[in-house]
Amino acid sequence: MFLGILGIHADSVWGGVIGGVTVCLGVVLAEYFDRKRQVTHRFDDAFILLMEQGAKVFFVQGNLPVSEIHMRCSLYRLYLANLHNRTRWPLHNAKEIRAEIEAIIERWDVSSAAWAASPGARPIIKDVIGHHIGTLIYRPRDWWVV
Repeated sequence: MFLGILGIHADSVWGGVIGGVTVCLGVVLAEYFDRKRQVTHRFDDAFILLMEQGAKVFFVQGNLPVSEIHMRCSLYRLYLANLHNRTRWPLHNAKEIRAEIEAIIERWDVSSAAWAASPGARPIIKDVIGHHIGTLIYRPRDWWVV
């Protein structure tokens, strides 16, 4: 029977190392999935807030004061920036979603400048948001893709 440097059995040392590595791997995987779940929930919450504010901006009923319109537009821009910040790595398609949000921000800046120049015309939602963001976020995925 071979005893290690410290006078203990070598088999028990290797068993402890293998067990420790297994536990560490399990903890790392659990932390990864927890982070992915948290980032996804934060992104979904920011997306819902953006859609609610978008409805208040694009579907204005009646005549609102200019200050109310400006407040709604600035909140919409703030929620766009918030969604842009919530798009992070563990999120599925993070780079593509981030690029599309940047394009939406650019289109929003152009349309809001045109809206300020001619107050009677409102921006059209399909021209600002488009349909690509919905297919990136809610596209069907395979069940094994986490």
